[in-house]
Parts: sequence; structure tokens; C-alpha cells
Amino acid sequence: MKEDDNRRPATPEQIENMKVCFKLTLESSYHELYVDMVLLDALSKGLMDDFGIESKVFAGNLVSVHANVCYANLCLCVQLRASLKVEHGVEKQYNIRRSIVTAHETYKYLFGFKGKMTSWRAIEPQLRTKYAKECDEIAIASNDYLQQYAQEADGTLRDVAKHYSDNPAEFLLLN
Repeated sequence: MKEDDNRRPATPEQIENMKVCFKLTLESSYHELYVDMVLLDALSKGLMDDFGIESKVFAGNLVSVHANVCYANLCLCVQLRASLKVEHGVEKQYNIRRSIVTAHETYKYLFGFKGKMTSWRAIEPQLRTKYAKECDEIAIASNDYLQQYAQEADGTLRDVAKHYSDNPAEFLLLN
């Protein structure tokens, strides 16, 4: 750690507060995901016939994006909460790696890595007409994520879910 870095380990009270926050967020995400599934089911069964076909497609894409973000949020809460409860460093390391994989997969689902048409890209133009500022903020955040965490050149995506290594001792390194 650098000398000018004032980061300190979390106190037991802070850790307990994080566990509670993760649990509440997990419960909220689960509830929202359930509602999304009910809406998607209603759309697929034609129970919303007063929507035009374009509106149905847009609504389906919008709810799908929200459902997937809720699911990713739920996964992250479970993984990060579990990492706060572990006894061994290797358990924490595994949970944190799973969190990184979840974040990458969520990014890939929302934005793709090679200009692929994604659900977000399908709904963004229509959302932009009413929520331009928010869409710009999402674009900036997604680009920041791409630049900071998803560069293939540094092996971030390839190496994050290590299953083997030429130096197996690295699996035991806890720092």
C-alpha cells in the first residue's frame, strides 16, 4: 500500500453494516426481478394487447434489461456478502473473482465488446429522446468501465477466472 493511501481495513461494525445493506439490496432485487418475470410473462401471453407491436418489443427489451440488471445485482450481493463471511483468504479470493466475472458478463450483456446489438443498444435510441442526460451518463460510465477494467491487452478478461496456472503458488497468494 502506498504511504499516502489512507485506506484502512473495514471495522467489524462497518462489515456488519455492509452485510445488512447487501441483504436488503438482494431482497429488493429479487422482488423487482419477480415483477419483471410477471411482466414478461404477460407480454409473451398477449395479455397486453392494447400495446402496439413496436411498444411490446420495446417494453419487452426494457423489462429484460431491468431483469438482467436485477439478477446481476442479486448475484453481486450474494457474492460480496459471502466474501465478508468467509474464514479463509482463498474463499474470499474465489468470491471476489466470481464478482468480477459477474460484472464483466453484465457489461458484455448490456453493451457488448465488439459493437454487437445488445438489448441496451436496442432500447437506448428510444430512451434517449426522453432521457438524453441519463443515457449520456450511462455511456460515460460504460466507457469508463471498458477502459478501466475490460482491456484485453492486460489479460483482465482472460485471467480473471483462473482455473490453472504455470505457477500454482499464486492461487495461495492472499494479497
